Amino acid sequence: MNRETRTILRLVQIVLTCSMALLLSAVVLAETVADPAKATLVSSEQDNRLPIYREGWQFFIAPYIWVGGSNQNITKQGSNLGTTKIDLPWYDLVPKLFSTVFGAMGRVEVWNGKWGVFAENLFMYLGDTVSGTGHKQINAPQLPVPLNLTLSGRAKVIIRQGGLDVGGRYLLATVPLGSAKQTPVLSFELLGGLRYVWYNQFTGLGFNATLAGPEGRALLTRAGSSGHSLRLSVVGPFLGIRTGLWLTEKLDFLAKAEIGEFGIVGNDYLDCILEATVGYQVQKHTRIYLGYRALYYTFDTGSVKSHGWYSGPMLGAVFNF
Repeated sequence: MNRETRTILRLVQIVLTCSMALLLSAVVLAETVADPAKATLVSSEQDNRLPIYREGWQFFIAPYIWVGGSNQNITKQGSNLGTTKIDLPWYDLVPKLFSTVFGAMGRVEVWNGKWGVFAENLFMYLGDTVSGTGHKQINAPQLPVPLNLTLSGRAKVIIRQGGLDVGGRYLLATVPLGSAKQTPVLSFELLGGLRYVWYNQFTGLGFNATLAGPEGRALLTRAGSSGHSLRLSVVGPFLGIRTGLWLTEKLDFLAKAEIGEFGIVGNDYLDCILEATVGYQVQKHTRIYLGYRALYYTFDTGSVKSHGWYSGPMLGAVFNF
């Protein structure tokens, strides 16, 4: 296990440990300063205020868009290509949305009391080509006339990737932070299930070099290109925790940490997701939210090693009924 993998595992461990410590401390605090009857008995009017307090069946449909900038290192073993570095910040992708950058994401959840099931789909496409040309005049004492060198190059990257999470949730606890009202309140949910991840990438490099005389006549021309493709698909378990801070009936903060595959499935694949959002209820059954998501991955196929981050803002809506 490389140092990057150990670092991200440590980061996720810290997040999960802090979340569980917060859960335990909040429970102790609530039992100490609040009236147990008020903490456990909630009126039917209050039950209708927050989804975490409602009984019976609930359905949630949450389409969203995530602009995930890429920072990756890809090393092809036994090749003169060496390591390919991809650095595309999310803010550089915004002007290219729905042209060279496209994504389709959505989550569906069904709750019944503390229990629930969910499915989340993720698809991202990124394709870009960068070209450049340079000119240089060569003057040397051994040359009777100056020569002109023209260099041009092109780099092309196409990334297609997606995933599907299918799993369940369990509401571990809801802890009112006030003694006489429902909000603010903390909620803690355990998440887990199976994750399917697939990844296709093509990276190509090409160049042309032309050496010309003073009259523009080409004396020497050379061209070359290189490229490689990468395909990967894995299925493995994931586990996470989702913490909510419901400040009012309309305003909430949610934080989620998940770790998947654990490096025990094919190609030593491991990923983790860290996510934080702020949501606001604009209508009785509609919330909008804005947040930030970071996804780390690492794998080793034997011929290709890669690790990196996808990170950027996300915007979506939740319709519940």
